[in-house]
Amino acid sequence: MNLLAAPLTQWLAAQVGLDPGNVFIGPYVPDEPALALIVTLNGGLEPRAEGAIDVPGFQVRMRGEPEDYASAEALARAVDVALMSASMVDIGDTTVLAFSRTGGPPDPDPPDNGDRTTFVCNYLSQVESAF
Repeated sequence: MNLLAAPLTQWLAAQVGLDPGNVFIGPYVPDEPALALIVTLNGGLEPRAEGAIDVPGFQVRMRGEPEDYASAEALARAVDVALMSASMVDIGDTTVLAFSRTGGPPDPDPPDNGDRTTFVCNYLSQVESAF
């Protein structure tokens, strides 16, 4: 099966104790609420293990409260720990074998016009191939 955005966002919200009203499917980034987690699927990598494992990718944007760098940093850390420590988890109809980052841990972007800091990180998932 393929990793789908809606079940992934719901799973992440549950892992970090975030209200589902603060979790969104990108690439659209809403202005409100201030505290937000946005998941955008992307291409990922070529299948592995002779096509038995797909490697879909996704980006997570974690935005904090205005003038509160620490809230964004705490959310980014919680999301990163949830993803990097998960293995063999069912997300929707998909069993995710593992998650990994495409680079380093979440990095902060400059604050937006509302003085809210957003951390961004790109991840890969390993899932059983749908083919």
